[in-house]
Amino acid sequence: MKNLFLIGFMGCGKTTVGRAVATLRACGFVDLDEQIETREKMEISRIFEERGEPYFREIETRVLTTLDLATPKVVALGGGTFTFPRNIEFVRTQGVSLFLDCPLELLRARCEAFQHRPLFLRDPVRLTDLFYARLPFYRCADYRVEVSNAPPEDVARRIVTLLEKI
Repeated sequence: MKNLFLIGFMGCGKTTVGRAVATLRACGFVDLDEQIETREKMEISRIFEERGEPYFREIETRVLTTLDLATPKVVALGGGTFTFPRNIEFVRTQGVSLFLDCPLELLRARCEAFQHRPLFLRDPVRLTDLFYARLPFYRCADYRVEVSNAPPEDVARRIVTLLEKI
C-alpha cells in the first residue's frame, strides 16, 4: 500500500474525504494544514497575515518533507502545496497523488463559509483567478476523482476502489 496525497482546491473535501479513506484503508491520516498550525501555534490565516505567504510556503514544504511516511498514510495537502515543483517531486517519490475535482461554483459556496482561511479567498474574483491558476497543477496528479455534491463517504469508497486497481 502506497501513501496517498489528496490534492485540490480549498473546500473540495481533502480533509473530510481523506479521513474517510484512511479509515477504509486502515492507515494513518495527516492533514498538512493542521500540522502547520500545530507547529506554528497559529491558524493558517494568521500566518498569512502576520508572516506572509512566502514564509507560509517555506514552512509548508518543510513540514511536508519531514512527515513520517514510513507506514502508509493518506495526506491531505493544502490547496497550493502541489503548485510548487519541490513539493510535486516529493509527492511523486513518496506515493501517489489524487486530484479531488470539484466544480468552481461549489467550491465558491463552500469557501464563503470558511472563517479560518486567508481573507483574500473570500473575494470571488481572486478565488476564481487562484482556482484557474492552480488547475493545471492539479491536473498533473496521478489520478482524478470527481467530487461534486457526493457524500464524502461515497467519494472515499470510489477512491479506495480505484486504489485497489493500481
